[in-house]
Amino acid sequence: MKNGLARLTKDVLDAIAATDPQDTQRLADERLQALIDGREPLTLPERRLLARSAVTRDRLGWLRHLARARSLAAWQAQALGPQPLQLLAAADETPSVAPVRLVGEHYSVALIPADLQGRAWRIAVQIASPLIAATPGGFQLVDSEGLVWLAGYPDAAGELVGFWQREEPLWERVHRVSLELVPQ
Repeated sequence: MKNGLARLTKDVLDAIAATDPQDTQRLADERLQALIDGREPLTLPERRLLARSAVTRDRLGWLRHLARARSLAAWQAQALGPQPLQLLAAADETPSVAPVRLVGEHYSVALIPADLQGRAWRIAVQIASPLIAATPGGFQLVDSEGLVWLAGYPDAAGELVGFWQREEPLWERVHRVSLELVPQ
């Protein structure tokens, strides 16, 4: 449902921009980079400009792609490359819904049930400082089926936290996927 609504919104904005002969205003690359790096959020006029200008949205997408490629190159240069964490083995050790902690070389993932039925889960990713320093554009926790579990910037303690927001029970999913932390 969310993907369909997002696609419809993008199509509508692109249609508006395509008919707008005034689509000449742009945000500077430096301003877009500050947004990508999480240094400064957009102001209301800048958000309006981004909504109206297909060219500016395309440029933002290109700069995000470039930032992600640079982060991956920095990870490889520092031998920090993304390493999947296998959930299946950890989940099978517990007979019922219970916390799962996976520890990798440069990050760890904790899955903590927030209710007794296992419908609500807290997801916490602890990220090593060298990985944070090499990744100014933020992180995504992605499973082997391509589903993004979390996305954003770690806090001052190096932790990225969120909650499971899907209808599919997390406990069922952990039995068939692995997780990987990648640049956003």
